[in-house]
Amino acid sequence: MKLARWKWELISGSVVIVWGSLNHFIYEWSGKSDGVKWFAASNESVFEHMKLPVWPFLVMTLLMVFLVREPEDVWLSRSLGLIFLLLFIPFIFYLYTGGHDRESILAVDITLFVVAIALGHVLSYFFAKQFPRRKRWKLAVGLTLHLLVIFLFVLFSYLPPSDNGLFFEY
Repeated sequence: MKLARWKWELISGSVVIVWGSLNHFIYEWSGKSDGVKWFAASNESVFEHMKLPVWPFLVMTLLMVFLVREPEDVWLSRSLGLIFLLLFIPFIFYLYTGGHDRESILAVDITLFVVAIALGHVLSYFFAKQFPRRKRWKLAVGLTLHLLVIFLFVLFSYLPPSDNGLFFEY
């Protein structure tokens, strides 16, 4: 399917927002099954909220790789967009809550989630346009970054560090 890259990013952003929002509830809907913890939020920690967009983002990246037919140009730009949104969520959350000093506000948290996803997709589009086209190193770096993100999120879903504020349940 031949669509402009910005259209792919727009479709992907919309899917990630909706699917990521549903990921917030899947753990409860599953009867708190450990089998869904690797992709669904299992508590109210910042880490678990960072996990919400990861899997939908990855699925949309895979769709783009196969449908856009330029994997070298997709993997790196998408991994950088994903990493940006994953860093943006805790940074802004802790900025507006003063670390742990103030309660979070649901409307602000939802807005933060949507803005982070939107910015991640805008940056993905920007990076796709900035790098030289069809270079093998982009494929290797992009795949490595995606695999690292996946590994860390699955690992910390089941073995969270006990002394890190990202894993503190609010």
